[in-house]
Amino acid sequence: MLEGAYETFAESVGDSVSLSLVYADERPSAPFVSTSRDSIALTIYDQNFALVTENRPLSLKAGANEAVLYAVSPMIDPNSVLLGWDRRSGLRPEILAHGYDMGVQGTDALLRRYIGKSVRVRRYDSDGKFSEELEGTLLSVDERGIVVAGRETVQGRLGDGLYVNPHGVLVLPADAGDSTLPALRVQVQSSQAGEATLRVSYMIGGLDWDADYVMVLRGDSQVQLQLWATVTNQTGLSGSVRVYELSANGTLQYLGAGNLPATPSGGRAEISYGRAFDLTGEWLPLKQTARAKGVTVYEVQITLRNAKAQPAEVQVVQPFNGAWRILQSSHSHTRLSATAAQWTVKVPARGSAQVRFTVEVRAL
Repeated sequence: MLEGAYETFAESVGDSVSLSLVYADERPSAPFVSTSRDSIALTIYDQNFALVTENRPLSLKAGANEAVLYAVSPMIDPNSVLLGWDRRSGLRPEILAHGYDMGVQGTDALLRRYIGKSVRVRRYDSDGKFSEELEGTLLSVDERGIVVAGRETVQGRLGDGLYVNPHGVLVLPADAGDSTLPALRVQVQSSQAGEATLRVSYMIGGLDWDADYVMVLRGDSQVQLQLWATVTNQTGLSGSVRVYELSANGTLQYLGAGNLPATPSGGRAEISYGRAFDLTGEWLPLKQTARAKGVTVYEVQITLRNAKAQPAEVQVVQPFNGAWRILQSSHSHTRLSATAAQWTVKVPARGSAQVRFTVEVRAL
């Protein structure tokens, strides 16, 4: 908890949306401006956001310091900012507070930042030569114009007054201390002067990435996967996988395309890339018997055919409506879910295989 005198760091004018607190008697006079990074890491997620982690080198003096971090996107989430010191940092001073300044989003927002500050209005002749100047304080800004309270020099005479929409070029001071670009402002209290490396992490929107994959099947157990990723300025996930197979004579055959879901590193992913023209199946009901009310026994035969020049492993998925149990099967099966069973069947090259099973289904 801060004790003693304090004042707000960000003014509630223009497009400034953040608030920080600093000691009034220790406010730094000259902020350290940072526009460079030692490193930056970007992790893009598929929920329309990304995590940015960067290291900012700072030159600090003993006492109170203000660091203004430029090159920050206006799409930052200010509530997600995390600050700390890199493990290699020479100094690890105390971080007092931080705030985010969105900068200016237009002329009106820029002018509102200078209300109450000294400005100048310069006038020029028709031939472009400087003629006279009005110097004063900007009092107000709205859709009707500006009001300046000041002193004007006209033909050697001085005039004081309120000037409404004065004609000329409005000159704003460059050292007013306000950010015109998006920036993070960090208040730091350091016991000594020296170099420090600030670690900054924050969430950000407006990033997108597209992934295109090319898959080559090498036999039954190996897959070669190549990826082209394109990062743009909006976050999301789409991409596709184009699947090829390496035939026995070494030529590539296109099998189809599918989508690769978001998968962690080392995770398992399933890709459905279309119908295989050289792998076909035939489902044939052999017998149906009603044993009791709501209980039916089915006998089914599934014939698989492989036109390829090499053997194929086929996964057969059979859905059921109701509570079910396999009474007899020619091949071992797995319970894929509460509503489906799965068989994995090896089909010889240019040959066929049959799966026969008997299942009892109880209506729910």
